[in-house]
Amino acid sequence: MADREKVIKGLEQFKADLKPFCGNRADWERFDAGLAMLKEQEAVKPYEDYDGHCVWRCGNCRAPMFHSYREESVEDAKIYAKFCRQCGRPVKWDERE
Repeated sequence: MADREKVIKGLEQFKADLKPFCGNRADWERFDAGLAMLKEQEAVKPYEDYDGHCVWRCGNCRAPMFHSYREESVEDAKIYAKFCRQCGRPVKWDERE
């Protein structure tokens, strides 16, 4: 599990453990806003679409990220598209990333 995922899980557990006992609504709204910002940085898995040719799209916003023509492959896309140009999310091309 990546560090960001561990932090997010830890913060969610922290909130579940403490929210019933302390803090006010404004405190927890700020906490939730920070947690949402961390989640927005999570990598997304792209998906393959076909629009007359192969198009790789962002798994978050569906924006086209890479058009595959002729001999180009997913390996080319991995080198070219590390982040979505539309929403800015990092791209998770495979489970090891």
